[in-house]
Amino acid sequence: MSAPLCRDWGWPAAATERAQRRARQIHQQYPIVFLASGGAYAEGPAKAYDFVEPYLRAVLGFIGLTDVTVVRVENQASPDVAQEARAGAMHATHALAA
Repeated sequence: MSAPLCRDWGWPAAATERAQRRARQIHQQYPIVFLASGGAYAEGPAKAYDFVEPYLRAVLGFIGLTDVTVVRVENQASPDVAQEARAGAMHATHALAA
């Protein structure tokens, strides 16, 4: 005797239930994305060239992860500003962990 089939697609009902359970589990996840860059793309004139964050938000949203937190470490190409940017990102990371 074979497993009961899902009416719409002809899949076994157990596979459909398993997929629904995984979909519920993924909606309970809160991803954190860490982005490092040599320049400053979060604001200012270079914001138009920031394609990484919107792309990652779209990809993660496609699989159901919509509550995305982004921590940026920018200006890593400038030694005088890089240390301050790293300290800011560490502060943001500690704030998320609290």
